[in-house]
Amino acid sequence: MIWLTFCFSLFAQSTPAMDSPDTPNGDIVANLIISHDQQAIHDALANFRTHTELWPEGCVSKKWEYGSVESGVGASALLTYTPWFGWRRSLTAVVIADEPGRIEIDHPGDKGFVTSFTLEQQPAGVAVEMHTWVNPPPKPFQRLYVKRIQPKWQACHQGFLENIASRLAW
Repeated sequence: MIWLTFCFSLFAQSTPAMDSPDTPNGDIVANLIISHDQQAIHDALANFRTHTELWPEGCVSKKWEYGSVESGVGASALLTYTPWFGWRRSLTAVVIADEPGRIEIDHPGDKGFVTSFTLEQQPAGVAVEMHTWVNPPPKPFQRLYVKRIQPKWQACHQGFLENIASRLAW
């Protein structure tokens, strides 16, 4: 009976409909000011070999398969995201934009998403934003996503940026 109550609470219809203006925002956004050279940060973000070292433990599998290009536009890799117990998503990632101050990575397909990195020089360092556009899942899974998966994924993104700062420390 306790198990049934738990399951019901996870999938309760307390979240708005997908077409409702009250639909929760599924995006994941992390920001950090990094005291380092903007070009060095950009180069780390544009290279998939670097990404394997930047994701915190438990967010992405450490086994990646790289395409023939590893950095810049056209770079690709096959990886598995694992930000929440039991939730795994294997996708191909492709750098679709690489220009000063901006990198975009697309994960094409029905289950895919786009992640962008923007870099802006500030007096205290380089402001880096990591933004992943995610449509929240439909009911009854919205509540689970918003309460459990999205916060964990947010922590993964923030840890990713913190690891760049650590790796590039003067």
